[in-house]
Amino acid sequence: MMGACHVHDRIRPYHVEMQRRNYPDAAVVVHPECGCTSACMRQMAQGMTPAHMMQFRSTQGMVQFVRETPQKVVIMATEVGNIYPLSKAAPGKTIVPASPEAVCAYMKQNTFRKLYLSLRDDIHEITVDPDLAAHARIPLSACLASYKSIALRPPDFSRYVS
Repeated sequence: MMGACHVHDRIRPYHVEMQRRNYPDAAVVVHPECGCTSACMRQMAQGMTPAHMMQFRSTQGMVQFVRETPQKVVIMATEVGNIYPLSKAAPGKTIVPASPEAVCAYMKQNTFRKLYLSLRDDIHEITVDPDLAAHARIPLSACLASYKSIALRPPDFSRYVS
């Protein structure tokens, strides 16, 4: 799909259905960009799945849902790298990826070492239009605030220093 995230787009309805068969009492949380979104919404509209058992949320909204749902198992339809922060946000709950293959190779290219070297050596600078930056600051601030609220410790960069 043009303009969509290739990883989210590849999460199909059958991925969610397979995991729902494996975990029938699990809640489901779906990132709106996923290729399974329409089919999941149709299931809810037809009364096949109660709304409290299936939600469509942003990444930050997923954290809130996982914390608040009484279900002990949550099927997550988004990039698998989100399992860790969701697990930290809701200790004692099991987060199951709808598709274990939902891995973003581009995101995996970003490492703490590369970030450290970029900041240390002042390289790979990205310049953003000031108006765009002002608009982008709003969701970025909310995202950073959500990570503080789930008590993620900042990374220790000392091991990357030579």
